[in-house]
Amino acid sequence: MKGFRFVVSSLIAATLVISAGCSQGESERSTAPGSVDDSVAIEEVEESDADGTNTTTATEYRVLENAALPDPGTDPLEMILELRQPGEPIGSEQIRVSYPTIDQAVVVWVQRGLLDDSVQSTRTRYEFRKVEGSGVEQPLWEVVQVTQQHKCHAGRGSEEWTGELCL
Repeated sequence: MKGFRFVVSSLIAATLVISAGCSQGESERSTAPGSVDDSVAIEEVEESDADGTNTTTATEYRVLENAALPDPGTDPLEMILELRQPGEPIGSEQIRVSYPTIDQAVVVWVQRGLLDDSVQSTRTRYEFRKVEGSGVEQPLWEVVQVTQQHKCHAGRGSEEWTGELCL
């Protein structure tokens, strides 16, 4: 019965978000352990991480110089979903998008339960800006910076979100 309620509430939440349009505000996608399903519900979330900690500022992240970047597109969330690697086993993931200003979008992608001996979780932050001269109704977005944080396994570095690499 719980599973049925979850599916129904997920469908209702997805319908509400789709009918309201998800071009502004903040939304989140998450997948169950081992899942790579892109059709999960998008819901409004608060300004804190799923584990209850406050959202960290971009200055506490480590800048990724050689990160894989999507081509400019009309939806920052969809652009990040294209970067996902199907079949990579992870415990869970969350993808959240917010629009701090009309010309800026931020996508935060959290992956937990990584199969790595030192890194427990990663939080990657993609900062987007509207491409100058792109349309008003369907603007193009481009990535301007990618930063990342890690939580390390016990004895391998910080067990809190940090921009420093795990040992």
